Amino acid sequence: MIPTLRIWAPLAFFAPIVISAQEGIDPVGWWRATTETPAGEVSTTLRLDYYDGELSGTFRNTFISAQLPIFDSVLEGNKVSFRLQLMTRLLQYEGEIEGDELTLSSRVIEGDPFPGAPEVTSITLTRSDNEGE
Repeated sequence: MIPTLRIWAPLAFFAPIVISAQEGIDPVGWWRATTETPAGEVSTTLRLDYYDGELSGTFRNTFISAQLPIFDSVLEGNKVSFRLQLMTRLLQYEGEIEGDELTLSSRVIEGDPFPGAPEVTSITLTRSDNEGE
């Protein structure tokens, strides 16, 4: 009976880890998109990290040369939300991760809206191996 315990005890220890990894969503990595806008082609890069239950990351696009930190970030299941301060505007992003796609909707929640832009905009980013250019 002791040999049986030696075999099954390690398996019992790893089983919860395997189950949680299969059920969990992995947001970590680079997410990229290129979209056509009235102002021309816009490249967007989002870097997400998830450590110790905390979602963090940075955001950059064609018009923003620096990587801006995201904050008030939440990951619940496959749902993601975060905020981004863009000069005098505070933007709220909400969306879902489905495999290697992250679909986000954004809106200005403080400050003047972007001239000519719809109240809510959407973008679908694809997981990338690296930051890219």
